[in-house]
Amino acid sequence: MTHVRLPARIETARLILRCYEPSDLAAFDRGAVRSINHIGRFMPVVRAELLGDRGVLLADARRSFEAGERFEYGLFLPDGSFVGNCGGHWVGEGELNIGYWVIVEHIRKGYASEAVRALTTEGFRAGVQRFVLNCDPRNTASIGVARSTGFTYLTTDERVNPEGVPYKEMTWELRPL
Repeated sequence: MTHVRLPARIETARLILRCYEPSDLAAFDRGAVRSINHIGRFMPVVRAELLGDRGVLLADARRSFEAGERFEYGLFLPDGSFVGNCGGHWVGEGELNIGYWVIVEHIRKGYASEAVRALTTEGFRAGVQRFVLNCDPRNTASIGVARSTGFTYLTTDERVNPEGVPYKEMTWELRPL
């Protein structure tokens, strides 16, 4: 569903969500390196991405955003401080899977919930029909974000990662009101 386009910049009361720019690399690097164990604890795929070439990661995020394939936003405070990431990728016709993470010095401030609310609001306005959120059932912070932003719990399933290791994953959904 590439005809749905999200804005390159979304502002909330405390955050600026925007498409990544090449100049974000230094702040992204610092935040990712400081927070890799925190982020990777429940998100091993993101951990692997952050351990890779982050310049290529940001360039791909921008290319995918511009093509309408995936919408990754850097989260920034008005003073320019990097807070984290929030984005979505298509999982079906009109359905975006949303994901987010916050660097360690900014956890427990409500930034993830604020970003998810902003992204889902703009997504529904643009024509997204459903958001799906997946998280580890041990990740109480992500469960809190799902609940506080109005997502409905659907199921917890056994999955197997590409290395053959089983894990559990919760699935939540949000539909427009």
